[in-house]
Amino acid sequence: MTGRPIVLFQIDGGDREDWLGAAARAWPESRAIWAPDASSADLAAATVAIVWRPPGGFLGSLPSLRIVVSTAAGLDHLAGDRSLPPTLPVLRRQDPATAAAMSEYVLAAVLAQHRDFPRYAADQAAGRWIPCPAPMAAERRVIVLGLGPLGLAAGALLATVGFGVAGWSRSRKPDAAFPTLAGWETLHEALSRADTLVNLLPSTPDTRGLLDGTRMDLLPAGATLVHAGRGDTLVLDELLARLDTGRIGHAALDVLPEEPPPPASPLWHHPRVTLTPHIAALPLPEPFLRWVAATLNTDL
Repeated sequence: MTGRPIVLFQIDGGDREDWLGAAARAWPESRAIWAPDASSADLAAATVAIVWRPPGGFLGSLPSLRIVVSTAAGLDHLAGDRSLPPTLPVLRRQDPATAAAMSEYVLAAVLAQHRDFPRYAADQAAGRWIPCPAPMAAERRVIVLGLGPLGLAAGALLATVGFGVAGWSRSRKPDAAFPTLAGWETLHEALSRADTLVNLLPSTPDTRGLLDGTRMDLLPAGATLVHAGRGDTLVLDELLARLDTGRIGHAALDVLPEEPPPPASPLWHHPRVTLTPHIAALPLPEPFLRWVAATLNTDL
């Protein structure tokens, strides 16, 4: 890509100044414009659109657009704009900073469950002092579902700490730094191994609702869950039923089908749930836009 393009930002809820400032440093010869501030001439000339939840008709209204950049690792947030031309390339957020952030979140959540921090927090609130021995990390089998760049990075970090890590994906990942299983026929085996299940699956027709009660019942009794991929891959009511009985020992939930959950949701106060507000891998404008510029092979 050459010339002096207009880089257009349409980011629902984004911090305008942070994104525009980072863009000016990543593309010092370009014009970075917040879409609500753009003139009709700006919209007609924009060649790069960096988006999160663009409104319907937005992408199709940009005649010079050459590429769409998603500020999310998944693309389901684009579904609201059916005007996206099917042949237009879309770059997903897969920068090293995102992989590092997700890996840190997964490691923190797995370690907290492994060392019983949620139970100790409840004990503290109740005034109880009950020490319990913890097994070695190598004795806890952690299965990572979804081996895109984020899953591969998270699994590799868990392995360096000493957890018994394996992964599952629909296709083979020969370059993974830990053992993997591939194909739908091996999913049963993967789930049956998981003392802790880390779900980083994307939202696709094949994965929506994949973690239902039947599949959760394949996990060992008392298994824990770290859910940080896409909210709709998990059947929440069926998880809650298993948390209530202790069939699932604990769930760290960073993504949900509905965010935030309604005020009456049991998630807010469930003793076996750690709830975080979709923060496992928030986009960081500076490193993300540097990566975009390098990926697009531009010196703008």
